[in-house]
Amino acid sequence: MNRFKRTTGAIAACALLSSCATMELSEEDRAALGGALGAVAGALIANEAGADGWQVALAGIAAGYAGYQIGKRLGGSDQAALRERTAAALSTAGDGEVVEWASDESDATARITTANSRRETKGMDMLRDQRVDSPAQLTIIGKPYASTGSSVNLRAGPSTATQVVGSLDRGEIVHAFGKVPGAPWVMVGRNNVALGYVHDSLVAEHGAAAAEQKPALTGTFELDDVDMDEVNREARATFEIDDLVTVGDTVEVATDCRTVTLEIVVDGVAETEETDACRGANGAWEAA
Repeated sequence: MNRFKRTTGAIAACALLSSCATMELSEEDRAALGGALGAVAGALIANEAGADGWQVALAGIAAGYAGYQIGKRLGGSDQAALRERTAAALSTAGDGEVVEWASDESDATARITTANSRRETKGMDMLRDQRVDSPAQLTIIGKPYASTGSSVNLRAGPSTATQVVGSLDRGEIVHAFGKVPGAPWVMVGRNNVALGYVHDSLVAEHGAAAAEQKPALTGTFELDDVDMDEVNREARATFEIDDLVTVGDTVEVATDCRTVTLEIVVDGVAETEETDACRGANGAWEAA
């Protein structure tokens, strides 16, 4: 394996599971690390399209999103298409508005109605680098943000008195999980793993990256569905870094929630499904 690939592998692991503080990187590697962190562009969950490289290390995380299956009588491709359409409706449709869907592969159709938009405070399971403090509360953002300063410190907690666990170059894009209520700090990370806090005066929403972030609808992410030992074991074996540790806990968050009703017709047989969905820290709608 050439040096570039070795560096890229280590950088990917560092960006995802945060062992940056214990890695000795050259200036060249640190520059590459900036590029790796900047590649987030609002990533939602570990890539389900393959299982190469760092995807293996986080494969267990995706299991936490497998619980919600709309249109159980639909084929797999129709389920995916309807889920995508439903996520778009949750993101853009007004209360009471009906969004139509028709399959490209079968005679299946659906009417999607969103209602009861509200703000809820609830417990939400989240993953973080073990060096990063769990917030007492968080107001969900769920969007890509970009650093507006040069060499912006990534802190272990929402205070300048806490440890520096990394840094962001100017213009570097990360995913903003949420803002600490009553304090000027934003928790940021990548691929569902919180990597630290940045001062809100040094980051701003990245409109271009936000536009590329497609709405997604998943099951509720639950730590009980994730084999944390396996996640860390695979990461350590893949990247040969002994101290990669990701931990999870439940955080009290304030987030947007909606009710969605689906009237689905498959082979002439109608069925109705209704569920509540709330915006998760990664930007996806999580359905109960």
